Amino acid sequence: MTAGRKYSGVADYPQVAKAALAEMYRQVGPLTLDERGLAVRGVLVRHLVMPADLSGSERIIDIVAETAPDCGINVVGQYHPCYRADEFPELQALPSRAEIARLREYAVAQGLMRVD
Repeated sequence: MTAGRKYSGVADYPQVAKAALAEMYRQVGPLTLDERGLAVRGVLVRHLVMPADLSGSERIIDIVAETAPDCGINVVGQYHPCYRADEFPELQALPSRAEIARLREYAVAQGLMRVD
């Protein structure tokens, strides 16, 4: 069972998300920043790191790099268990700072622009 199906009841989340990303990238292209570092055009993906890598972060970063090369990515560690998370013991942990830092480095190594 996929994580999307298990936690959100959505079976085809990866396929739908990839198709949406491809369309957004087709429409606006890579992220462009102005002289102050503010986004003026393009795609910026925010990826929420889940505990115990439940979201398959490296796989997601690879898909983003393949689907929307040169886009910006913000790898965030703001996960906070709430709502029905108590129904799943694996959702009670928090991702570590080291894991988030490693994934940010991985995203840059895949050619994505790191945006914090």
